[in-house]
Amino acid sequence: MTQQNVVDIEGMGVLKKQFKDLSNKMQRGTIRTALRSAAAPVLSDAKKRVPVATGALKKGLAVSVSVKAVEGKADIGVRRGKAGQPARRAHLVEFGTRHSRAQPFLRPALETKAKVATERFGVSIKREIDKVTAKVKQTGG
Repeated sequence: MTQQNVVDIEGMGVLKKQFKDLSNKMQRGTIRTALRSAAAPVLSDAKKRVPVATGALKKGLAVSVSVKAVEGKADIGVRRGKAGQPARRAHLVEFGTRHSRAQPFLRPALETKAKVATERFGVSIKREIDKVTAKVKQTGG
């Protein structure tokens, strides 16, 4: 099950205009940077919460950002691995099994840091749009 947070940014009208003036490549880069910035506190909190037996699960936690057109998403989870590696058992730790109790680490991290991540996304997207817009104006294109 995927939890999604919708971001409403104050002053979005001005940002949308500046954003539309950017090339598709610049738009995607801006969104990618903002999503990575927003996901960082959630990832950090998840790493603090994850139970550590060998450290492989903690080491395997990462952010994956995907941006297609002008929509993007950030997934925070465990890198894929071969059988027996962290990605193969992360869900068992998070949700538990009939033999072991759940030890949630991703869901509580998102619940705790959702507001910080949302605010961070807003600040980051504005900063990135301003930076790229200034660069475009400077180069004259």
